[in-house]
Amino acid sequence: MLNDWFQDINCEMSWATFQKLPRHPAFRYEYLSGRCRVTPRPQYYHARLPLESWEPISKDIVEREAVVVKPLSEVTCDDLHDSFIQAFARTVPFHQLSEAERQRAAAELIERTFSGSDGPFHRDSSHVLRDRHSRDILGASLITLLPSEDLEHFDHPGWRTSPPTDAAETDWGFPHLTWIFVASSRQRRGLSSCLLDATVSALKDRGDKTLLSTFLLGHDQSLLWHWKMGFQLMSHVSSA
Repeated sequence: MLNDWFQDINCEMSWATFQKLPRHPAFRYEYLSGRCRVTPRPQYYHARLPLESWEPISKDIVEREAVVVKPLSEVTCDDLHDSFIQAFARTVPFHQLSEAERQRAAAELIERTFSGSDGPFHRDSSHVLRDRHSRDILGASLITLLPSEDLEHFDHPGWRTSPPTDAAETDWGFPHLTWIFVASSRQRRGLSSCLLDATVSALKDRGDKTLLSTFLLGHDQSLLWHWKMGFQLMSHVSSA
């Protein structure tokens, strides 16, 4: 899980310096006997996107940026590592990690999604973003399925029943936008909307009416992106 990659910080520090530290909601800040201790307390927002009213928004962006968006098809976990690391290198908790740790985190988190540990992996609605000319992978959207019993408490560990083995082939559960990312060199150009367009189209073809999503409290860029894309914030913040 993402929470496994948050790290404690414990070091000597003056009170004056401690008071100047920037605060992030994903951490708890304490000061005692000349030492600063910063400990993880990640919390998450949950949101939902109604699919029936979705209007495609990325046609012009695809042409302007010379990219293609295709179903994930035969793309493997390893193929996504570089763009995943680039996308999140400056965000919590990845910016705390060494390059080697980021490599391990990317490998474990993507493998977790592909293997179904985040819920049955729905490859058919997951997509990859490529440069039209070089064919380099620039990003991806990865969709998993979550149980439909309780939309207000759909965090993975609390499932009351095991998902069926054919969940990805049937209408079981709700699709969840487990990861959507674009390499840092191509961010802020609307390319994530290209991935979301393709994903929503595939989900509507499947008969889905709602797409769920989760993002870290304090990740303002993600919050604004969800708002811009039309996601509706759900009624609570859950702590992992």
